[in-house]
Amino acid sequence: MGSTSQHALAVGIGVGAALISYYLLPNLDWVALIFIGFSGFVGVHLPNIQQPSSSSYWMVRLVSILAAIGIPFIAYMYRPSDLLIAWLATYLLFQGAWWIVDRISLYRDYTHSLSAIIGLPAVITLPAYISLDTLAVLPVFLASSTGYIVQLLTEQRKRVGLETRELFPK
Repeated sequence: MGSTSQHALAVGIGVGAALISYYLLPNLDWVALIFIGFSGFVGVHLPNIQQPSSSSYWMVRLVSILAAIGIPFIAYMYRPSDLLIAWLATYLLFQGAWWIVDRISLYRDYTHSLSAIIGLPAVITLPAYISLDTLAVLPVFLASSTGYIVQLLTEQRKRVGLETRELFPK
């Protein structure tokens, strides 16, 4: 699957997850819907984060940078002193989390294992649990895990030889 096709699939999953959540849970605010959309988008890219040279690795890293800046801002925007401390803590957690991801990625095909299929979307859900309404937690997990599984199935389809054509040929 080409990079452009993967990004198109990621946008489709993210927008679809946000729209479904909007119609099923009309009580959610726009921040929760954006978070759900981003979690579906990131879920498609999670299976390919083992290679730091891949576009998925950098896409997930960019979204995690945005989350590391945005989530403390959402939680502590009323007190600047707490916001600065939260940004420092988030920076340290961000660096530590990516160090762990880089160490885990040394093991071949970890992101294609069952523990990663459950664990990585759960890691995406943790910031939603911390910063959003409890109604948004399950849709965030479902969007991320659906994107993850759809990407794995798309890769498997290509490996088996069922891929008929690229969505956007080069």
